[in-house]
Order: sequence, then structure tokens, then C-alpha cells
Amino acid sequence: MTKFLRAILVASPVLLGACTTAGSSSLDTGQRLSQRGGEISTYGKAWSDGQKDYRQGQRMVERSGKASTDGEKQLARAREQVAEAEEHIRSARAERSSGEQLMTDGTARMQRAEASYTAARTGPPATGGN
Repeated sequence: MTKFLRAILVASPVLLGACTTAGSSSLDTGQRLSQRGGEISTYGKAWSDGQKDYRQGQRMVERSGKASTDGEKQLARAREQVAEAEEHIRSARAERSSGEQLMTDGTARMQRAEASYTAARTGPPATGGN
């Protein structure tokens, strides 16, 4: 319990007792003590409720801190996966470009081969005719 709260709890019955004595002199000592006990109990309950709320808030802060850390780790892994996926895309595009170039080169070679074959077929006979 904090010093301030302890001071309030100690001083409250004395101050309240002075007010109670002036206004309710008809109460006997037992009734006054009972009344003060009820007031102190109310302060104690309020303090306990505050302490309960504090602990609950503290647990929430701890859980949210852990959840935040976990989320940051997940985000870092996701960023790595995105970078890997982007690299795969770049690699696939480069491979496609190379493949398209090979197709173009192959088509040109086939056309040259066909032209050479046609020229050879229509040219003079390979055997000399005497």
C-alpha cells in the first residue's frame, strides 16, 4: 500500500470521527466504531478493486506486448517470403525471355536450313553425267 493511501486510511477515521461526533452524539462508542469500520472497509474495497484493475491491466499490457512481438516476427517472415517470391518471378521472367530468344534463334536456323536444302535440291546434280 502506498504511503499516501495509508495516510488517507489513517487520517480518514479521525477526521470522520470528528464530523460524526459533532453531528451524531447519540451514537455510542460501539456504533461509532462500527460506522468507522464500515467506512474503512469501503476504502479498503475500493483500493482492492483498484489493485485488481491494475493487475488486470498489467496482464493485458504483457499479453499485448507478446502479441506485438509475435506479429512483428510474422511480418518479418512474410517480408522474407515476399522477397523470395519476387526473386522467383524475376528468375522466371528471365528464363522466359531466354526461352523466347532461343525459339527465335531456332526458327531462324530452321529457315536457313530449309533455304540451304532448297538451294541444294534445285542446284546441279551431285553426280556428273557424261
